Amino acid sequence: MKKDVDTTAIARKDPQFRRTECENIAAQLTARCAGFLEVSTSNRNGNISTKIGPDSFVQYFHRTARDFIESESCLPKLLSYTSKTEFNPNVTMMMSCILHLHIRASLGENEHEFLGLAEEVLIYAHHADNHTASRDVQVVLLNQMCTLLNKYYIDWLAGMALHCDGINDFLKVVAIYNLTGYVATMLARKGGDVLELEASELLLTILPRDVRYVTYILPLPSISVVSLLISMGADINRSSPTDLNSPWQNLLLYAVEDLRNHDEDNPNKTFRRTLHVWRMYIKVIHVFVMAEADKHAEKNCPEYGIYNPVEVIRMVAKILPRAASPILQILKQASDSERTNGTKEEMARSD
Repeated sequence: MKKDVDTTAIARKDPQFRRTECENIAAQLTARCAGFLEVSTSNRNGNISTKIGPDSFVQYFHRTARDFIESESCLPKLLSYTSKTEFNPNVTMMMSCILHLHIRASLGENEHEFLGLAEEVLIYAHHADNHTASRDVQVVLLNQMCTLLNKYYIDWLAGMALHCDGINDFLKVVAIYNLTGYVATMLARKGGDVLELEASELLLTILPRDVRYVTYILPLPSISVVSLLISMGADINRSSPTDLNSPWQNLLLYAVEDLRNHDEDNPNKTFRRTLHVWRMYIKVIHVFVMAEADKHAEKNCPEYGIYNPVEVIRMVAKILPRAASPILQILKQASDSERTNGTKEEMARSD
């Protein structure tokens, strides 16, 4: 698989050449996939065109075609044909989006439309992340997209993460999309204190600081990214120059605010949302506790008072008792061990 996209060659071609190429691809698609896939004459904005061109897109011929291809009996078989190769459909779609992005930029089109394509690249990269055979290709493509957007759209990073303040680093945006492979590759190029500082900053970026920070458009933090950052030196108990709280304290604050408010407006709907979110965050808490999160950390929530980790996890246990129970047991054992050690120290001093 090619490691980059030759954007310059296609960008130099005139519009008629690109339109002809699109028509040829549509003819090949009809010949090979008739009855399953077709090229739509609608563009991304829903406008109907009589001609096939760069704004046309591939879609299922009919809903029954989609149901058949995506069925458990068909889709695994199709994927098995390339399972032992470097090919990955999500990586191919990353290439396609980057190429389209370059064409639009070279034509001087509205820079705000770039964000949609950039977001698509990151979504495809999110799904390709587990495909280690194409990891090098993914890294090159993402860097190529970053360079391209930096050239044509100065403020694009802020547009990719509107819910985060001060996002001016592509690595932070990538971490939000849980691209573990890219994050590991780029952090590995750093070393010493710089590595630990960057890992800590990324951990602060991907975890919530309060209920306003969480969006349900972007992916929730993955355990793989959280664990990677901790393994690379992220300090879960220490605040950073950009945040007064540690990642652990921020997580406690978010838990208090979210779980105390989850049934105020629409109990049924909001509870389902909260349950979905906390199935992930209880795993993050578990990882933190196993990584020696400060058991005595307290977070002062202005509206609800001071909460410690045990109290917060007991709140989570009300909606996810089976997931929270092992964590409470770990904290209890740690607390019992501290009391035992304290008693032994007092006895040793008295002797």
